[in-house]
Amino acid sequence: MTSNRSDTLTKNQSNSLVSEINGKSEIAEFYNGTKVLVTGGTGFLGKLLIEKLLRSCPGIKTIYMFVRPKKGKSVEERFKENFEEVIYERLKRDQPNFLSIIVMIEGDAAEDDFGMTPEVKATLMDTNIIFHAAANVRFNEKLRECVNTNVRTTRSLLLWAKQLSNLKAFIYVSSAFSNCLNKTIDEIHYPPPIDADKLITLIDCLDDDRLLAAEPSLLQNWMNTYIFTKAAA
Repeated sequence: MTSNRSDTLTKNQSNSLVSEINGKSEIAEFYNGTKVLVTGGTGFLGKLLIEKLLRSCPGIKTIYMFVRPKKGKSVEERFKENFEEVIYERLKRDQPNFLSIIVMIEGDAAEDDFGMTPEVKATLMDTNIIFHAAANVRFNEKLRECVNTNVRTTRSLLLWAKQLSNLKAFIYVSSAFSNCLNKTIDEIHYPPPIDADKLITLIDCLDDDRLLAAEPSLLQNWMNTYIFTKAAA
């Protein structure tokens, strides 16, 4: 016995199918006229994200992109070098003016609130969508540095985002590796190894020697500070 496919579609799925048939993307339509903030945009995943947004969602009004000085290079130098990479060649050919919608913001994920000044915060108050992809990905990083970058900054960014009156979505980018203690990993929220606020308080209370001594009992079965802090975040 066969049935018409439309009989089993939900209303949203049916509308999505109609949009696809008509050559429209609901995702692209969602992004029309929006202002998007991306942290970690110069990283491996961040570059792919920005290129995809620019290429597939031409209606985006502005992309705010955090960039920090690194290895003796200024934010302006890193910004320029970032868009000289081969991943952006197609955009340069098809949308030669794509850089006109990108606004570079100097910021550092290692600093609270990304080091944003009140003036920068005021500029970003019209942000609609946030992709938080910045992170410390060094597996052997000291716990304090990892907590400050991966946990504290995420909390600060979330608290700031709650003040945005036109925010549509906050997307936190992580890795399945953060839950590698599980034999299978499903698309669900897993309980953190420790409450994030308590972890930050602990980091602030302990000096380096005491924190180093406490690290084994904190991490337990978590293999390194990266997955521990990303799971907590």
